[in-house]
Formats: sequence, structure tokens, C-alpha cells
Amino acid sequence: MKRLMLPAAAVFILLVLMLPALLVWNAPRHPPAGPEAEKDYKIKMLDTAAGKVTELPLETYLVGVLAAEMPAEFSAEALKAQVLAARTYAAKRMAYFGAVPGPRHPEADICTNPVHCQAWVSPDTLESRWGKLKYAYYYHKIRQAVAATRGQVLTYAGQLIDPVYHGSCGRRGTEDAGEVWGREVPYLRGVECKWEADNPKNRAERQMTMAEVLRLIDGGAPGGKPEAITVLSQTAAGRLKEVKVGGRVLRGSNFRSALGLGSALVSWHISGDTVYFKT
Repeated sequence: MKRLMLPAAAVFILLVLMLPALLVWNAPRHPPAGPEAEKDYKIKMLDTAAGKVTELPLETYLVGVLAAEMPAEFSAEALKAQVLAARTYAAKRMAYFGAVPGPRHPEADICTNPVHCQAWVSPDTLESRWGKLKYAYYYHKIRQAVAATRGQVLTYAGQLIDPVYHGSCGRRGTEDAGEVWGREVPYLRGVECKWEADNPKNRAERQMTMAEVLRLIDGGAPGGKPEAITVLSQTAAGRLKEVKVGGRVLRGSNFRSALGLGSALVSWHISGDTVYFKT
């Protein structure tokens, strides 16, 4: 997943109107039953920091993902929900279950870059981060959440879903998949969010020159006045849907990504040659 975002740090949210039923492993190829459901599937992971591919048991990999994507202080049920999404996300990208490796890492099923795949941390890193006493407690708690959901994934119409998740709903709730990607996904529907209005992490300011804006938008925006950034349309939640920069029209999500903004829920004003963004 798919995915739009930084590691899930504060709030775990799926863009799902109605969650599919939780089923014992129902992958696209050879859904296991009986003893097969307890098999240690192997996943090939590209450690982007180390620059190497490692093959490890899926459930072991998920311990590192859960520790990276959600604070261990969260409740056991929250951790279980997160690991269900993480396991489904990983399984959908595994060659064992029929997935085709992506062009960014054709030698691996998944990578540890949270912008592209899922975050992951090693046990050594966790011990260094938490200290020995907290490590013993938190690592056990995370392993329990993984073990308690072993063999469980999220499906829709008998197929693994693409469980995109993120750390914040951005104050106004989530969006339908069609509003973000331009293609509808029946189980990814926008939902209202009432818990993030006062979260300071949802607000940020950034400034850059107009020349920098044009450079980041594919090296320039020919055919129009360089000082013009115009909103053409917005989503139901108020995020950018289409924006015009000079003579070029972009999807709001592409505009946000190109400029490195934290959200498509953004406003701006221009003073001289400087653009001041507020998300």
C-alpha cells in the first residue's frame, strides 16, 4: 500500500467503511487449512538502512513492524488491530501468495521504508531504544499481540485487502480511495474522525520560494504565470483534489507529495517570491 504516509505513531485508522470479516489465512494462492495455517511463511525483506535483503519468518518480521508502527504502550487490542493490518499488507505483497515484486525492490517482497512499504526495527535497535528492562516487557507484549492473531488477515470477497493505514486522520476524517488515487476501492471509504481536532502534530507551517515550488513540480510549470497556484477542486473533507500550478494541473495528492507537505488539507499565501504553506 499502499501506501501515503509516515509510521503510525498516535492513531491507527483504516480507510474502511465496513471492515471485512477476519478469517484464518485466506491468501490469493493455496489458502492453508489445518496444520498448514501454522506454517512459518518466509518473507524477503529489503532493509533499506542496511542495503541488504533478509529472508525471515513472517511472524518474526511482524514483531519488528508492530514495534515500529505503533507505540508499545498502546492497549493489547490496538496492537492486535495494527498487526492484522500489517500481516495483511505483507501477505498481499509476498511472492509466495502470487504477488509480483515491485520495481523499487524486485529482489524482495517488501522494504523497511515506511513511505513505500512498512516500517521495521530490529530487536537490537529496540533494546537500545527502550533499555533492557522496558525491552523485556514491551517485546513480550508485542510478541503476544502477534501470536494472538497468528494466521488472521483481512479479506474482502475472499481476497486479501490492501489495508492502507496511517498515523493521523488529519482533523477532518479520511477519504474515499477514488478521491486520493482516482480509482474506487469498495472497502476503502472515507469515515468521520472526531479525535484529532486538537492534535498539534496535524498542524505545520512551511515556506519555500516559488522557484523551488516550480522545480519540485517536475522541473517547472510552463505555460502559465509562475506566481499562480490555484485550487481547482476539493474533496468532501476539504483536501486538495486538483490544483493548477502555472500551466500544469495536478492531483492534490501528487501536489502534496511533490512539495513534501504533511497533508493535502493545506492552505497558502504568497508574499513576493515566497509561498507560505499551512497544513
